[in-house]
Amino acid sequence: MEQAAGDEGQKTGHSRSLSASAAYDGAPSCIGAARHLSTGFLTEVQAVHGLPVSERAMGMTQLVVSELITNVVKYAPGPVIARSADQ
Repeated sequence: MEQAAGDEGQKTGHSRSLSASAAYDGAPSCIGAARHLSTGFLTEVQAVHGLPVSERAMGMTQLVVSELITNVVKYAPGPVIARSADQ
C-alpha cells in the first residue's frame, strides 16, 4: 500500500489545497485502510484550514468510502487507487 496526503503545492486564492491518494493491492484489508485515509484527510482539513468537520460528516465519509472500496474489492478485483476528487 502506498499513501500520500497533504498539500500538493496547488494554490487557490490565498488558501492551500489539500489532497489525499493511496494505492492498495485490492485485498479486503484495504477497506479499513481507505477509511483510515479518509479520516486522516478530514483531520488534516481541520488542522490546515481550520474548518470544522462534525462527527456526523466524519462518520458519513467513512461509510461512503467503505462502501465504495468494498464494491471495488467485490466486483473489480485487483489493485485499487483512491484519491480525492480535485487531483
